[in-house]
Amino acid sequence: MKNKWFLTLLLIIFVFSVSLTLIPNTYADTAMSINNKSDIVAGFTFDSTVEEGLVYCNPRGNRKQFLSDAMADSDSWVSKFGSITFNQFGQGFPYAGINEKGFCIIRILDESLNTNPEASIQSLQWIQFYLDHCSSVKQMIAEGIVPPSFEWFGSTHYFVIDSKNETAVIEFSNNETTIYSNLENTLPYSVLTETPYLEASESMDAISSVNKENRSALGRFQKTSILVDEWKNNSDGSLYLKAFDILLNAASGNTKWNVLFHISEKKVYFRTFAHDRVKIISLDDLNFSCDDPVKFWDINTTDNGNITDKFSHKHNNPEQSWEAINLFRISTSLKTTLSTSKMQMITVAPYSYDCDMEAAKTDSQRSQKYALVWLLITGLLAGLLFIAKGYQRHKEVVKNKKLLPKKEQPKNLYKKIKKNKKNG
Repeated sequence: MKNKWFLTLLLIIFVFSVSLTLIPNTYADTAMSINNKSDIVAGFTFDSTVEEGLVYCNPRGNRKQFLSDAMADSDSWVSKFGSITFNQFGQGFPYAGINEKGFCIIRILDESLNTNPEASIQSLQWIQFYLDHCSSVKQMIAEGIVPPSFEWFGSTHYFVIDSKNETAVIEFSNNETTIYSNLENTLPYSVLTETPYLEASESMDAISSVNKENRSALGRFQKTSILVDEWKNNSDGSLYLKAFDILLNAASGNTKWNVLFHISEKKVYFRTFAHDRVKIISLDDLNFSCDDPVKFWDINTTDNGNITDKFSHKHNNPEQSWEAINLFRISTSLKTTLSTSKMQMITVAPYSYDCDMEAAKTDSQRSQKYALVWLLITGLLAGLLFIAKGYQRHKEVVKNKKLLPKKEQPKNLYKKIKKNKKNG
């Protein structure tokens, strides 16, 4: 009898262990945005069995390279805007972030998509690339969107929003780029889960009510869309508290992070499963110069409230960096296909960034600089002209004085008046 119970227990343990290996590790993220007349908030849930991560302060002025198997020396760019990003694979490979212009990108997995594995930029570095040099959805679309490779980090689609509440969902499949946006009235719901956007949005036509316990990708899209629409019809109360409430309803049961980007205020709010008190980072209070050491926060920091000035500095030795210590374990836990050489590339890459603050200046900043120079030059020329005219007038006065009879010259007239006053 004892042996029977023992064998039964072993069988239960075995089945449980096998079932755990079949559960995806990052599988149920939800992105959304809500707004009122003056504020915009975008947010996402991060659902995974791995809860560690870093919040990076990414400087402007760094020259970076695309990391891919087909990487060329010319594939580089300079970051024009500083940003705050949420990372698990290391600096430069975020899941989501917001830059100092209020431009925000969130990635959501979608295993139904596929794209060219030989693309010049990996799907997470794609986020950092656009945060580094775009300030709006219009700019991003106008410049032409580079298709990413999903080889390293899995198939992905993106939720993008800016400070004007211009919003888009961007998907890539079979080397084709599809954009749904409120600019073109093709984005009826500002929500994204793992379901392709068109399929998810069309499903809303056939539902009359939503099961709040439904945690599937489609179920989470539907109930989150309904909650966002309810807010639009009655947008009273705190915007960011309502956003946290919506994210709580979007949880899959395995949520590790809740993150909000308060775009109007340029603040980031986040909380984690391990430490659920809200932390706040203010972009306006950060120095984004690449001359300073790189700053980061542990996602599971025990601090709460405003933690803007409670950051750590990235280690100056790549072998002792957070990535070197944690990346292999995280990659293994998430069952990625990253090889040791790729993990080493990710770890070492930030240490090769060159700092060039002049190259980081935007066209408007350069225009302002040139405008100031021309203003100074114009002022100098005006001053010289004023002096020249004054000198010319002085010469004319002196000449006119010499033409007067000696006794009528101002100096002699003054002496005569003074003498008459003295004589009474």
